[in-house]
Formats: sequence, C-alpha cells, structure tokens
Amino acid sequence: MRLVLPEVVRREAIGGFHRNHDEKIRQVRALLRKSSSRAKEAADALIQTYIDEKAGYPSILDARISEIGIEVASLPDVDHEELTQRAIDRTPPFNETGGGYRDSLIWLTALEQVEDHPFDDLTILSKDSIFGKRKQTLEEESRRETGASLVVVSSLAAMEFPGEYDSGEFELSDLDLTSDDITEQIREALIGLDISRWSPPGPEQAEVQHVERVDLQPEAIRVKKRYGESIYEISADAVADIDATVFVIIDGPGEDLELSQMSARWDLSFRWRGEAVGENTRLEDSGTIEVFGIEERHYPYR
Repeated sequence: MRLVLPEVVRREAIGGFHRNHDEKIRQVRALLRKSSSRAKEAADALIQTYIDEKAGYPSILDARISEIGIEVASLPDVDHEELTQRAIDRTPPFNETGGGYRDSLIWLTALEQVEDHPFDDLTILSKDSIFGKRKQTLEEESRRETGASLVVVSSLAAMEFPGEYDSGEFELSDLDLTSDDITEQIREALIGLDISRWSPPGPEQAEVQHVERVDLQPEAIRVKKRYGESIYEISADAVADIDATVFVIIDGPGEDLELSQMSARWDLSFRWRGEAVGENTRLEDSGTIEVFGIEERHYPYR
C-alpha cells in the first residue's frame, strides 16, 4: 500500500495557509489606524509573526509529510489540449459548468499511480463532493485505463486497511439491530450538522434544523467486524429530507452588510457510520455523517 499526496494538493495547502495569514495581516493592519502607539507596537510584532509563519510553513509541511511516510507525486503528465477537451466534454471531475481544473489534476495524478501492477485498488480521500457524486463515471475510467477499482472516502476514519476486518459476512440481524434503529441514530446525528460546505451558492452558513424523512438504501447497509475484536462497524447510505437554517449576507443601507437568517428544504445524501460492541447490543452512539451532496427543492428558501 502506498500513501500519495498530489503535488497540486501540497501547493494548495501552502496557498491556503498563506491566504489565511494574509487575511490576518490585513485585519491587524486595518485595526492599526485606530490604535495607540503601544498597541501598534504589539500589532507590528504580531504581523511579523504571521510573516515568519508564512515563510516557514512549506518546510514544516514537507517535514510532516515525510515523517508520516507519504509520497508527493509530481503534477500529471498531461498537456493543455487534453485538459481543455476534458473541460469541454465536462469529463469528471470537471463539473457541469466546466470548473474542476485542480480536481482533474488530482484525478489524473491518481490514475498515474495505478498504471502499473500490483496496485489494483485506488482510494481517493477528499472532502470535495465531486469525487463522491461522480464516482461511478470515475471508476469506469479507472477500470478502462488502469484496471483498478475505485473507492472514494471523505475522512481517514472511513478508509479500510489490509487486515483490519474479519473476512466473514455479517448482517444487522446478527447484532439484533433493525433498519429502524439505524434511522433513529441518523436522525440524532443529523440535527445541528453543519452542511455549509455542500450548500448551494448563496448561504454563508447552513445547518440541519429538522429531519422530515430518512430513506435508507438497503443494498448499501454494511456490517464489518474488526479483526480480533468484538467491535462491529456499521455503515449505511441514505437520503434525508431536511429543513436547514441558512445564513445569507445581503447588502444593507449604504455600504453596510447584513446577515439574514432563512430556511431551506433540501435532499441530503450521505453515509452514516456507527459502532456496536458485542452481539445482541445497542448502538454505542448516534454515529457520524459523511455528506455526499445536496439537491435543492423547487423553492429552496422560505
């Protein structure tokens, strides 16, 4: 097994860190205009700290990547003509509007890693919903070009490592659990969940306020037993009809901005994960939610 970080992701991590610190520096400088001389001295020292942190971050990141044992893969061997055609054809991970340049570089980097045997399985760890939404199309390309299967996860906890689970097959009934038990836990896990990352353009923040309905996909309920332990991990794919509270920034009088609270009703697709210890027992807690995406209703805000 190899752990690989695409160079484009490394550069974006550095760029994100720099942008974050640039914004902090901008905010401190904006406050300096109304500060005392003593406060300005402290602010200057803080700004210099931010500047030093920006300069040192790439080497710190590279050292951590090396310590963990992750390989950094160079940018993929692809020309502009091929990338342009993929964008024109909206080939995933390009989206419906032609966006997805960096995602496509990540995807093509991933394909290069499994071109040679014995790497027959490819797992992409990304919180970008495009990989989950278009997994079927991406896997078709992966199998066609490299023969490798594809798994997409949005968290390290969702990854499976060799020898981690028993080879046996298990069902909910083996644990004295039903789909209703799963649905009840999902409802609890969803309330208050921050879904801002997946919300349509517009809201600054969005979180689940109410769950009207949960539709489990029976064929996508999985039960696995950790090797050598009495812990069972359960996962289920589902779609929930939710009411969300959203906050939207709008133009106020003059140059002022105002924060407006609204409501939205969406279909939320996700994967739920939970654990049970031993057989004939209840679920340990409400579990965790891995969001795949959101679909708007006809009237999204009210």
